[in-house]
Amino acid sequence: MPTNTSQSRRRRFACGLAFCVLVLFQILVGQPFAQEAKKIRIGYSALSLSFLPQLFARDAGVFQKHGLTVELIQMAGPIQVAALAAGEIDFGAAVSPALFAAVRGLPLRGVMITVRTPLFYIVSQPSLKRIGDLVGKTVAVDTIGALQYIAARAMFKKKGVNPDQISYIQTGSVSNSLAALNSGAVNGALLSIPQQRDHDAKGI
Repeated sequence: MPTNTSQSRRRRFACGLAFCVLVLFQILVGQPFAQEAKKIRIGYSALSLSFLPQLFARDAGVFQKHGLTVELIQMAGPIQVAALAAGEIDFGAAVSPALFAAVRGLPLRGVMITVRTPLFYIVSQPSLKRIGDLVGKTVAVDTIGALQYIAARAMFKKKGVNPDQISYIQTGSVSNSLAALNSGAVNGALLSIPQQRDHDAKGI
């Protein structure tokens, strides 16, 4: 017949074993979940200098250093806004489409600006030698009324060219603008580094 002492030892052993199993379970199962990096999806418009901070942070391991697993997804600015509204991405790096959407009532919030000024160049076909040669011709921008359109008009005005004498063509993305320029569908385009180096047109 077991004594009170032996029963007490068995209870202590059972409690100790249960505690060890619980700790082991937490180490083997719970710990990986505790250390699992949070996945963030960020939209960006193009492989250009304008989005260098996001690309550098990914490739240099800055996101991982802070416990974040980041997926950068290339998409045009308006598509980023739609993806944000649908919850398909967490952040969008295209500023002007998001600002216009916020003005229309979409609940978006700006959390960071990574460039002081837009990094754009007006680039033309090789036959055009001066910026004034684009008067009466077509210039591609990603979206009429958005940042590229506003910047193009400001750049023309600064160079003494009436921006109202330029025909602006909406292409939907910087990549499409570059393709339109290279194919001859437009006479000029607003591009950013490195797009303005990736074709045989002459920068003005």
